[in-house]
Amino acid sequence: MSGLARWRRLALDGRHVMQEPARDPVAEVGDAWQGNVAVPEYGEPVLLDLEQVGVGDPAWDLAPLAVDYADFSRVSDDDYRAFSDAYGADVLRWTGFRPVATVSELRWTAFVLSKADGTNDATREARHRLACLRGEVERPWSWTAF
Repeated sequence: MSGLARWRRLALDGRHVMQEPARDPVAEVGDAWQGNVAVPEYGEPVLLDLEQVGVGDPAWDLAPLAVDYADFSRVSDDDYRAFSDAYGADVLRWTGFRPVATVSELRWTAFVLSKADGTNDATREARHRLACLRGEVERPWSWTAF
């Protein structure tokens, strides 16, 4: 299947994201990942980078951790199960997970592309991420954080 056909299928599959929410709409961070939580030695954890806060499907906030588990193997089986059990649902079992995961991975790739100048580390990383998204690299993927 060509790249264009895969993206067209993703767009069609993405309709499920709007038609079948994982749960009722809730307040969501919009950029939930481990790097956006500051855990002080004393006191409560603090969420950072809140410019995308809104109300929506919690799958958008749950997807990054599930993607770290499913596509990057950066979360252990035990930690992912503990997270899912504590939340009360496993977003991997939601039919809309793969489109949400793919859109998230595309966003992360676009961010690195915005840093690429043709010669730097961001350029090499962007090329690698694009190869992953095209299916040229098998999962689990290894991406460098930017």
